[in-house]
Amino acid sequence: MDTLNPYTYYLLLNKKVLSVDELLINSPITDNCENLILVKTDNGVLAKDDHLLLSKIMKAVGLSLIEDSTQVQLLTFAKEDSMLKFEQLLQLKPHPPKRLICFGLSKKDLGLNINIARYRPTKFQQISILMSDPVQKLQEEAELKRHLWGALKSMFSI
Repeated sequence: MDTLNPYTYYLLLNKKVLSVDELLINSPITDNCENLILVKTDNGVLAKDDHLLLSKIMKAVGLSLIEDSTQVQLLTFAKEDSMLKFEQLLQLKPHPPKRLICFGLSKKDLGLNINIARYRPTKFQQISILMSDPVQKLQEEAELKRHLWGALKSMFSI
């Protein structure tokens, strides 16, 4: 079974909340991550069932959420947390992620002022962005999972 990356696990274990700036400085996303997943939940914690679903989704496109993976970085935010803004992603070194997949976030959360629809991959400033409903809602509605799968096939050229 996939596990949380060590950094996310440390934050959850210690109930540590970082500002977005601290996150950019301390997070492994600055370590050459190609695919960034942002998840908005009620309390900032991803339930085991939701993590398992995300793991299965990533596995279906050939990626993994296991520890020490440079393929995918998963970050969770509580509804009231400051979100990572898109312009901050562009500043990540050595380069921004190629793909950004957002669960439960809006374009406003990301500070984007572009037309972006759910389940329609959109390329903006060299980053492919995919907006999805919250993971919990995907658990409840199979039709939304089908929409997500279609969008991911397009995004990952499957």
